[in-house]
Amino acid sequence: MEDKSRDIALTGALAGLEILTVKESKRYRAAMTEGAQMGWHYYFPSLLVQNKPGQTAMFIGEDSGSLCVFRWKLKDGAPHLDLYLPPLPFTPAVLRRCLQRANDFNLDRSAEIVRVDSRDVAVLEKEADLRVQLHREQYLFAPKLYRSLAGNNLATVRRNVVLVERRPGVEVMPFSAKHVVSCHNLLEQWSRNHREAHGTAGGTGMSKRMLELAVAWPGDELCGEVVLLEGKLVGFAFGGQIRPGLGCSFERKCDTSVRGLSFYQFRSLLLRLENFDLVNDASDTGRAGLRQVKESFRPAQMHAEYRGRQRAKVTVSMAGAARSVPGIRASPNGNRRQVGLLCNCKQGANPAAKLSPSLLNRAILLGEELKGDGIEVFLYSPRRVQSDGSVSGYVINGRTLEPLTAQLPPINANWSYATRKLINRGIGYERFKRWTREHGIEIYVPYELAELVANKRDTCELVSSHYPGLHPRTEDLDGTEEQLQSFLHPSGLAFVKPRAGHKGNRIFVLRRTESGYSLKHYYAGVCRLIEPITLGAALTIMEIAATETAFVIQEGIESLRFRGSVFDVRVVMVNDGRQWHSLLETRVAPPGSELSNIFQGGSIHVTDELFEAELGREAGQALQENIRRVSHKVADCLESRFPGRVMELGLDLVIARDLGIHLVEVNAKPGLSGWASERRIFDWKAEDQAYYDRSVRPHIRHLANFLRSKVRLLLA
Repeated sequence: MEDKSRDIALTGALAGLEILTVKESKRYRAAMTEGAQMGWHYYFPSLLVQNKPGQTAMFIGEDSGSLCVFRWKLKDGAPHLDLYLPPLPFTPAVLRRCLQRANDFNLDRSAEIVRVDSRDVAVLEKEADLRVQLHREQYLFAPKLYRSLAGNNLATVRRNVVLVERRPGVEVMPFSAKHVVSCHNLLEQWSRNHREAHGTAGGTGMSKRMLELAVAWPGDELCGEVVLLEGKLVGFAFGGQIRPGLGCSFERKCDTSVRGLSFYQFRSLLLRLENFDLVNDASDTGRAGLRQVKESFRPAQMHAEYRGRQRAKVTVSMAGAARSVPGIRASPNGNRRQVGLLCNCKQGANPAAKLSPSLLNRAILLGEELKGDGIEVFLYSPRRVQSDGSVSGYVINGRTLEPLTAQLPPINANWSYATRKLINRGIGYERFKRWTREHGIEIYVPYELAELVANKRDTCELVSSHYPGLHPRTEDLDGTEEQLQSFLHPSGLAFVKPRAGHKGNRIFVLRRTESGYSLKHYYAGVCRLIEPITLGAALTIMEIAATETAFVIQEGIESLRFRGSVFDVRVVMVNDGRQWHSLLETRVAPPGSELSNIFQGGSIHVTDELFEAELGREAGQALQENIRRVSHKVADCLESRFPGRVMELGLDLVIARDLGIHLVEVNAKPGLSGWASERRIFDWKAEDQAYYDRSVRPHIRHLANFLRSKVRLLLA
């Protein structure tokens, strides 16, 4: 599946923010030490596990010494930004700026403060534009009280704990990676029972992400334990520190068919956390059974959690100027010279504030190139297409985007992502494809090509059938040690990654070492190394990630290095309507990393300069010529499947130490060449103009020629 959040551009209203990752733990813990917050949602791992690919992303920033945590999510299919927590430490001025940032992103005042601690309510209520409402009450327990269960107050707890203690083979031990598979098996059974009883899965998706985090990030931040009954895992629980003196009971799941186990498990976790004065166990979510268990432990106190909302909708500011959302003008059916640009944009807001730099730059630069031919660029979301072929979108006018309702243009360039899910929220993916075919609507890139290259295994099979040895061997991960050994045999290196790309996230690198094996796991910009490790333990860890999406395994290539770092070459192949053109850029991995993806810390370099520095001018030029030759062959191969319909391709090549070329990935919708995928056109610097003229302008010129040729053919 495609990651719908992968093109979040941290510019405009998001400038200065970063994706929340484990590396922010120290900074966050320091901020929490200064405050006295009591809320369960202030627990740092609870923020991390909300990073859900394609749906939710947590951002962190700093303003005047205060940490600010935001939540980006899809709301009714469109990106939306909320302030998740009040600033840490709290100051009214920073709060107002945080809300203004969210308002600028949303272009209205729908942003909320999702979690408000009771100690901050009085201050927030002084803000005239805010209203604060009670959300839920959370239970706080004094863990030292449960060492002894004597007395009438804890009779229910004592009775249930004894039921479990009397069973043979009861054992509690710290959680480790070897328990992961059993935890997932328990979770599946628990989810089925919960759905039958309550109609929902009970948040098991977050539980899976927590297990993945617990393996990748062991330590006191997220400590866990498991309960075994005659060797079978029947429960797991996790918790840790919110701030000094305050702990969090974060997650508990158990086999509910074992009488008394929920009481036994909770007491055991509280004792593991007994160094804290209080432990927050969250709310009862309105479930009577859960409330009964919590109340039987006689909570030391209750903690109220609130939610903050802004009162009235007003015109908000964009780039310091007052701005309102303009109305939509209608365009009647007619013979308009227009090219459609399919993307993920929200109607009724300023798309320039939300589109990725690559897409925004494409739209504006294509508009400039095609204007001389009287061809308009019409930006729209395929989700908004109606059954009669009309759609609301934006027409490019210079460097502004003006709302327009029009019929679907006959010629369209497709740069939308998570396309199937997007259109299924509208008239339906298959229906949309059928409708466009029946009405002669041309869409480049063809959906069939995008579906093909999104699957790394299918891409390998196609390329290998034409050019054996060019694409490293790639198969679906089958979960056996025999498969791992066979992929490690040639070079001692193998990559395990999602079948569809995720910004370099969830990639495992398995390497044979003198002491056995090592495993690296890349997630959210952080690399976790486990060494030494057995193949069986490595498989267990990989299977955690593979529960939500299919994974493939690919033979590793010991690549050529630049100043000790691995690199790959991204070749953007662009069709101008007559022939293919190749544009090269090189992405260098950070020191010690096997991934050059820019989202994992990679940096972009000029290819000929890097090759000359590493190989010398003559050898560097020869290698570039060979890369272009191979890339043209691959482009011709794919175009032969879709004659005249392939506009551009992104080819990721690895150069082996013997200068052999290996194609590791194909992208049907590559970003613009160079820095144009990272910087909006409004932020381009004059001193970088020569670089843009060398890389971006040719890319746009070839794309414009392709689309221009299709329009001319239509009008001929």
